[in-house]
Amino acid sequence: MTETYWATIREKAVQDFGGQTPRAQDEDRIIDHFEQHPTIVIQAITEMAGATKVTYKWSALRARLDKQPSERNPVVQTGNDRTEMIRRADNWMRQAGLHFDRWDEIHDELFGDRGYLHQWRGEQILVDRYQSAWETIRPIGQQLDDDEIERAEKWKHTRANMPKRRITVEPGLPWKRVPELGAAVASLESDPDYGNPEEYDYGDPHDAS
Repeated sequence: MTETYWATIREKAVQDFGGQTPRAQDEDRIIDHFEQHPTIVIQAITEMAGATKVTYKWSALRARLDKQPSERNPVVQTGNDRTEMIRRADNWMRQAGLHFDRWDEIHDELFGDRGYLHQWRGEQILVDRYQSAWETIRPIGQQLDDDEIERAEKWKHTRANMPKRRITVEPGLPWKRVPELGAAVASLESDPDYGNPEEYDYGDPHDAS
């Protein structure tokens, strides 16, 4: 059985999302989904990476996963579920909708074939209510998106300017105390005194020459 670690998936997603890192509340919920359905989460990350109309993708990813029907807890709609679907739509607007920069995308998410409010897509008053709500909260989402983009740029700049790792060895230090120097070990193996510390001269650490 192949093991898949969230840390590995997360690192790739951060790169695919342009350096965006998830907020704690979003990541906790995404991990819940990942523990139950890792393949669905990985596929959703791939699709979200290619979404050009979503600025902050972690919240949108969480919202998309939350809309997935659970195999263990299937949802059966009844004639009295309008209030519940509106509650879910409101939550989605607060968590993800504010990050969408086009109303037609919001309309599709809420009233499209897979939307919470698809059953009531013909109620223009309801549609207008959500369009008005989106126009009100979008500036907040834009500010959050701008902040996240700035943080992502700083992350990429820091990563690009990180100094490369170097190993400094003091003169006379036996190679056995520096296991990272695999190449040095390979060169020592050809030395006639290799394996005989008493015969091998490591040099005088105080000798500047």
